Order: sequence, then structure tokens, then C-alpha cells
Amino acid sequence: MFKLVDNSRLFISAFGFVLAVVYGTAASRLSIPAFSDPVGPRIFPYIVAAGLCLASVALIIEHVASKRHMGDAQRAAGDRDAITGIAFVALGMLAVYYALFDYLGFLVATALFLIAFLTYSNHGQWKVNAVVALLFPLAAYLLLDTLFGARLPNGVLDFG
Repeated sequence: MFKLVDNSRLFISAFGFVLAVVYGTAASRLSIPAFSDPVGPRIFPYIVAAGLCLASVALIIEHVASKRHMGDAQRAAGDRDAITGIAFVALGMLAVYYALFDYLGFLVATALFLIAFLTYSNHGQWKVNAVVALLFPLAAYLLLDTLFGARLPNGVLDFG
């Protein structure tokens, strides 16, 4: 019997793959200024698209392999766990993150998103959650700004 819940991971993986292809195609249409490094920041979207493609394919393979080895009792239990509340909460948090990203800036918005999401999904590990929520945005900002030359919004931290 076909159920959306039973195949939700397959649909999400397939959607991720399609999204990666669309993102990669859009990245190929980016214009390069005449006096700039042709690789520089332009390679980052290709890395993201390739990583998303590989992850999506791996998840599709994992889904197909798990269906072969799953018994009827496990399928019934998997139906209840396939789409959980955490996915909907994460989607809501991502929508708020997206809406506040430009206003708050990368560092603040990402730190707030991570602390909220990790507090919900990794309940009781407040020390680890705080360290990850503070250090990850800082490391990502330094990597993207320094290494890739990407300009991220400063938001409320723009003192200039």
C-alpha cells in the first residue's frame, strides 16, 4: 500500500536532488565581473550543489536498501516515525530564520536559529548547544568571508 508517510524520506531526498540540480543550473548563470577571479566565490555554489546531489543520492540508496530489509512490524513502526513533529518545527524555524536573516544579519540570525533548534532537538544538552550555536556561525562567517570572499549581511552588528 502506497503511503506518503512511508515514502516521505524518498520524496524529501528526490526533492533535494531536484533542488540541487536547479541550484547548480542557476549558479552556472551567475555573471562574472570582468576584473575578478573567475573561480573565487563562484565555486562555492557548485560545491553546495554537488554536496546536496551526493547527499540526496545517498539518502535515496539508503531508503531503497532499508525497504528491502524491513519487516512488516518495522514498517508499521516506521510509519509513525517517518514524518515527525521535529521536521515541522524545523521548517517553521527555518521560515523565521529566512525572514529575519537580512535584518539580524548572518551571525545573530544563525546563532539564534541554532540555539532554538538545538534546544528543541537536542534537549538537555545546553552546554553543547550553546557552544555549537556560538562557534558554528563564527567559523562559517570567517570561512565564507575570508576564504570564499562572500559578503554576508551584518544586520544589527553593522556599526559602519
